Amino acid sequence: MESKQNRVYSVVVDKRKLKCIDTKNGNVVASSLMMGDIISGPIVTGDRCVVVVKTTIGSKGKILRLPSFNVITSFDT
Repeated sequence: MESKQNRVYSVVVDKRKLKCIDTKNGNVVASSLMMGDIISGPIVTGDRCVVVVKTTIGSKGKILRLPSFNVITSFDT
């Protein structure tokens, strides 16, 4: 069985939702609803994804771990 370390992911935007795609088989392996409009990204590097989301109180950048979309860190933009 192939380890998660050898997987390559892509992330696509569907309105306010991010979908993580396993590029080997094309399956959606995870999705996450963003609390605001995605105004930049997603930018995928290795097992991380960066997006900037516009909310009612301003913009916030998020670095997310793939494929879980767990927040590694966030920052004001």
